Amino acid sequence: MSSSWLYDIPNETLIHILSYASECDLMHLHLVSRMMNEVSSSNPLWRALCVQHWGWDVHSNSHAEDTSTYWKDVYTDIAHNQGMYRHKTIYRRVHQVWERIERWTKVFAPLVYSTLAPPCTEENVEQCLASLSSRNLAPLPLEVQCSSRIHDGQIPERSLRNIHGLLGGFSVYDLHVNFILCSISTGTYLTHHQWKNNCFLLAFNQERPIVGLWIVLREFSQWGRTYAVGEVVQCAANGISCLPAYSSYIEVLEQHANSLEGGRHDVIDGEIIQFPTFASEGSDCTTHGIQVRANGLFVSVESGNIVFHAQGTQYVPESGIFTFAYRIRISMDVNVPATQAAQLVSRHWEIIDESNGSMEVVDGEGVIGHFPTMKPGAYFEYVSKTRQATPRYTMRGALTFRLLDGSGNVEVTIAPFPLHYQ
Repeated sequence: MSSSWLYDIPNETLIHILSYASECDLMHLHLVSRMMNEVSSSNPLWRALCVQHWGWDVHSNSHAEDTSTYWKDVYTDIAHNQGMYRHKTIYRRVHQVWERIERWTKVFAPLVYSTLAPPCTEENVEQCLASLSSRNLAPLPLEVQCSSRIHDGQIPERSLRNIHGLLGGFSVYDLHVNFILCSISTGTYLTHHQWKNNCFLLAFNQERPIVGLWIVLREFSQWGRTYAVGEVVQCAANGISCLPAYSSYIEVLEQHANSLEGGRHDVIDGEIIQFPTFASEGSDCTTHGIQVRANGLFVSVESGNIVFHAQGTQYVPESGIFTFAYRIRISMDVNVPATQAAQLVSRHWEIIDESNGSMEVVDGEGVIGHFPTMKPGAYFEYVSKTRQATPRYTMRGALTFRLLDGSGNVEVTIAPFPLHYQ
C-alpha cells in the first residue's frame, strides 16, 4: 500500500497526531522522509516534551522570548546533560523550584541572582560520589545531584567577601548569619575535614562554615533523636550538636521558594533577610501615635544541646539552649500631630514560657543603648536576642516615652508575638 496519502494530511493534523508519540518515536521518524523529518522536528512537539519531561516553564524561560529557539535542540541538550535523572520525577521538581527562585531573585534580589553558579559537570558529581563511597556513606541524594547540575551552589569560594547568601541572613550584635549555597567540590572537601563524618555540607555560614546546613548520609543518633539518611540538619553553635531542619533537600528549596514568592522576606541592601516581614508575621500596635511592630526568629547557630523525646512518630524538643532573635520597628506616622513627639526613656519586657506559664521580666533604659526620638515621619528599627531553656515563648512588653512638650510620659504597648522553635 502506498504511503503517499500521508502527504495529503495537513501539517497541523500530523503534528497533533505526533503529539502522542514518544521522543524516541519522533527521533526515528526523521529517517522516514524529508517531510516527516520536518514535521517530527516541529517546535510545538519538542516544546511540549520539554514541559512534560523536564518541567520547563516555557512561558517564563529565556528560550520563550527567542523566536529562533529550536526546541528539539533544547530537549536534546537537556537530555545530554540531565538524561540520567529523566526517569526520576525529582528532576522535574528541582528544575521547577529553581525556575521560581531564579525569577524572584532576578527581580527582587539581583545581587543574589548574580551569584548563582553555572552547573557542575557530571565528572564533578561522579568524583563526589566516589569520595562518599570510599567512606561508606550513602550516595548524594538525587535532588542534590540534580540541583548541582542546574546551579552548583553560589559563586567560587575565592570571591566570598560581601556575598549575600541565597538562603538569607541577618545581624544581631556581633553575630552575622549569612547562608551561602555550597558547591559540590566544597561540600566534598568539608565533608572530609569537618563534623562527625555522617553528613554532606549543603550551605555554609560565611563566618563559620561548619555552622551550616548538612544532609545526613549515614544514620546517627544524638540527644534522644535519630537522624535518617536524606534528612537535612543544622549544625549548632558548638560545632558538635545538630538540630533537625528539613526532611529533604528538595524541601529546603521548595520552602524557600514559597517564602520568597509569598512575600515573607525583605531585601535590605541586596541581602535576603531571614526574619519574616512585619506584614506576614508578628505583632502590630499603635499607642499615642507611636506604632511598634515586632516579630521573632529562632537562631539555630546559637542554640544547641537540645534534648528530644519520641511522641508517636515525631520527635518533640524538650530542653536545651534555645536562642531567639527579635526585630522591633518603632515609628510615627507623618500625619501624627507634632505635639505628640516623644523620646524613648525605658523598656519593659515579659517573656512567657508557654509550657508552664512562668514569666521572666526584663526592665532597662532605652533599647540597645539608644534613646530614639519619635517625631512625625520618624522610625527606629533594631534587633536583639534572648536565650531560653525551652522551645516556645510569647514575648510582650511596653516602651515608656517622655513627651517633648514636657507634659509627661506615655506608655506604648508592644503586643504579644511568638518566639518558637520550628
